[in-house]
Amino acid sequence: MLRALTTSPQVSRLISLSVITGVFKLSSALATILLTFMITNTVGAESTGQFFYIYNLTFLLAMFSMRGFNVSLLKFNAIAYKQESSAQLKSHYSYALARVIFLSLTLSIAIYLTAPHLNEWISSSVVTKERLQLAAYTLPLLTFSLFHAACLQSISKIISSVLSMQLGISSLLILMLLIFHNHDVIDSGDLLTGFLTASLIFAAFSSYQWWRNSGVTAISPFGLKNPDLKSSAKKLWISNTITNLTQWGGLVIAGFFVSAADLGLLSAAQRASLLIGFVLITVNFVVAPTFSTLYKEGRINELIRVSRLIFRSSLAIGLIPSALFLLYPDWVMTWFGPDFFDGSNLLMILTFGQLINISTGSVGYLLIMSGHENEFKTISIISGIVNLICLTSFSWLWGVTGAALAMALSMIVSNALALRASKRHLGFYPIG
Repeated sequence: MLRALTTSPQVSRLISLSVITGVFKLSSALATILLTFMITNTVGAESTGQFFYIYNLTFLLAMFSMRGFNVSLLKFNAIAYKQESSAQLKSHYSYALARVIFLSLTLSIAIYLTAPHLNEWISSSVVTKERLQLAAYTLPLLTFSLFHAACLQSISKIISSVLSMQLGISSLLILMLLIFHNHDVIDSGDLLTGFLTASLIFAAFSSYQWWRNSGVTAISPFGLKNPDLKSSAKKLWISNTITNLTQWGGLVIAGFFVSAADLGLLSAAQRASLLIGFVLITVNFVVAPTFSTLYKEGRINELIRVSRLIFRSSLAIGLIPSALFLLYPDWVMTWFGPDFFDGSNLLMILTFGQLINISTGSVGYLLIMSGHENEFKTISIISGIVNLICLTSFSWLWGVTGAALAMALSMIVSNALALRASKRHLGFYPIG
């Protein structure tokens, strides 16, 4: 069976790319966990909650600033790059970049100006004016880095792309913690300054790698009008925002209802649970442009084989950390320090949600890359409404445990709806 799957040159190339990417994405996951370990054991639960609240808020706003282009460019740039059309690449890039940076700068200015007043809604134990202003400085730099990471992914420059995302930022923060570990007491403000510095460095790195590898040596002011790219990004903007609200927004919304120390417990449990789905994330990272090519060329049988191979590999590997987290949650949470023992129930809840996530395969990417953005948008809106209602109500009723339950439930609803849509629109389930 495995030999049959790997006889196709397309599948063989995917496996090769997946192995390379897997190493870097695994490194990214491990760097994220190591960074969390170092922070929690250095500054304790409260400062951990303060740092990761701003960290998640900044990532959430950066992904919102993408306006859906980070996903739509995977499809449009992949086709243009395969056709060796540098003019199309330049047009897509310029059109998207101008709109992304404009929104990011607008949000950055808004955060800076409103920072003194936000403490009226969020506890001062969670955020302060100074921390929010650091987020305002970081936002456009992080957006610039993530935008170019998506562009690099679209032309299969996987290593540079992964480095420009969380791996590079986490690695630099780890290095900074190692350098300054024996100096004066480190607090959340120092960590956020490091986050700002890392974002600046990788904004420069990612843009240089794109210009060096893409053949795009100049920028067309605002780019040529591209109705198809604009339409695709517009459809994906809401769904992509809601998807990222599930990943990054849970901590942000919970911050209105729980203490900074509880946010620290939730952030540690969430980052540990993300290890479960790293294989699925890794392979999706590689195959997203290929899904589009296979579907456009009508090679449905190969699309089925690839999607089901992804499902089997991610489920098989994801079961290992799942078993560890469900059987020994107390022991796992003590890795983060003695303050985090009470977060074991949060880890178990989020582990269950991640298990459902990997059990449904690459349903989201399949729908998007096959041109069913509207369907995915509808699914995202439904699951986003469920997520928002449950996060606010559950956090208010049951505190941080309620926040974890809402985050898990949102993943379950989103994946169940996407799985059903995959069968209805594509004619097959990407599992089995």
